[in-house]
Amino acid sequence: MTRGRTRPIATVATLAAAALVLSGCGSSDPGAATDGEGGLPTVKVAGGLSDPTEEGVIKYVADHVAADYGIRIEITPVDDGNSLIKELNDSDSVDAAVLGYKPWIDGLNKSEGYHVEAVAPLFSQHWVFYSKKYESLEDLPRDASVAYRGDAPFYTGQILTSLDELGVIGLRANPDPLTVSTDDITSNPKHLDFVSVQSAARALDDVDLAASQSTEFALADIPAKYKIAQVENQDLFAKQLAVRADRVDDPDIQKVIEAFKDPRVGKWATENFGDLVSAVDGTSS
Repeated sequence: MTRGRTRPIATVATLAAAALVLSGCGSSDPGAATDGEGGLPTVKVAGGLSDPTEEGVIKYVADHVAADYGIRIEITPVDDGNSLIKELNDSDSVDAAVLGYKPWIDGLNKSEGYHVEAVAPLFSQHWVFYSKKYESLEDLPRDASVAYRGDAPFYTGQILTSLDELGVIGLRANPDPLTVSTDDITSNPKHLDFVSVQSAARALDDVDLAASQSTEFALADIPAKYKIAQVENQDLFAKQLAVRADRVDDPDIQKVIEAFKDPRVGKWATENFGDLVSAVDGTSS
């Protein structure tokens, strides 16, 4: 299997075991900092139900870290990221949330008028390449079809940047990873045919190579034996703890930010999802 920027990874923990059961969910009372167990203020932190890394990290911080920072965390599950960031922005029912990448958050702030701030990078998912037809990138034939998740510019840019790093294609220099596109390809020796899809995992049977983030294939129950290459993500695209911008300086919000920045969080992520994620620089020491 071909790798780029690889570091040693932990033994894979199955998603079934790591998708932890949430507790203390769903209080309907608005606002943060109500008295919780032991008199600690309670902060409501939400994560997407579809991503066990989000559920897991909140549960870990709630159970093992939060009390050290003088807070109690109440976990609030939300169906998807778009609903979650809207709820975080529009109401007081959620105080903080584990969301996607800072560029995604910033883009929605601009397009939807949200005021949400990424305050703590947590861990980065790998970019991975799967094939049921070939065992290595070198085996790809001329005119091979490559499916990639193309619903956001940064997905496209990261997939192409990864293939450039792996020596499959060449790209012109572009300092902004958010704007890299197929128009930036300067060398394509195999004449790869890039196909934008909504789900690379669902397209795997129909193409020569499928590219996306590691959790997409894991959540689709596609065996890792079909992974033929991977590249560690840039910290720019790390999962983020996010809060509403006007609450960043709230004392209890500051406590939850510091809790999620605790070095134990990055260590936990790599120990439990080491085949899917990497710790962000400075979070795993």
